[in-house]
Amino acid sequence: LNRLVDMVLTYEDKNLQMKALSAVPIRDITDRASQRLRAEQKVARELKKNLEEAELYEKYFLHELIDWFRKDYFSWVDVRTCKDCNIDMTLVRDCLRQGSSKPSYPYNIEVYECSMCGLVSEFPRYHDANMLLNTKEGRCSEWVQIFTLIVRALGWRARYIYDFTDHEWTEVWSSVTNRWIHCDPCEGLVDCPLVYEVGWGKELTFILAIACDDIQDVTWRYSCNHKSLSARRLPHLEKKYLSKILQ
Repeated sequence: LNRLVDMVLTYEDKNLQMKALSAVPIRDITDRASQRLRAEQKVARELKKNLEEAELYEKYFLHELIDWFRKDYFSWVDVRTCKDCNIDMTLVRDCLRQGSSKPSYPYNIEVYECSMCGLVSEFPRYHDANMLLNTKEGRCSEWVQIFTLIVRALGWRARYIYDFTDHEWTEVWSSVTNRWIHCDPCEGLVDCPLVYEVGWGKELTFILAIACDDIQDVTWRYSCNHKSLSARRLPHLEKKYLSKILQ
């Protein structure tokens, strides 16, 4: 938990924000969001229907931002691929390496080997946003680290969401609707908080929202079956994590 808090605090660094923003095609994203809004306005006029235009534009902007992030910016890594043999490499070991940033936390390195030519390749699981802005690859934790940083760099309030059943995503504060909006860059989803329990069938336990100024237990907003959720959240575990948050 301390590592996640320190990681989120780095997103307030102005130099890091500028580095993240330098890659974002803001004009293109804004134009595409505006085009989607105009198309919606045209349909609404034909149906003589009122629109919440500010809310819609905000939603379309987040969709377009995630779409760019997934398709054009960050790469997903399941396994390493041998560039010479064009086959998936085999995971042969994991090891830990001490990070160079401050505060420094060890990070995991997955070591892969090609079964045909013997080439060895490393996949570092960085907790350092500055390093990830260079590598632009990873799985859900790396994706969410950089997406959350980009949202902060764009001037939005953002929270890093950590699901104890093995997933991460981002929440973005809407100044239009005065609420937190669920954004999952890995899945390309905006405002679909029940997808994990209802769509994926996950048995959720604890979900923490980590911002630069607080930590909140937000598990309940991601569940529609609170009775089953309560049974899984054993009282002693709730006390353990609550005391950790209060520290």
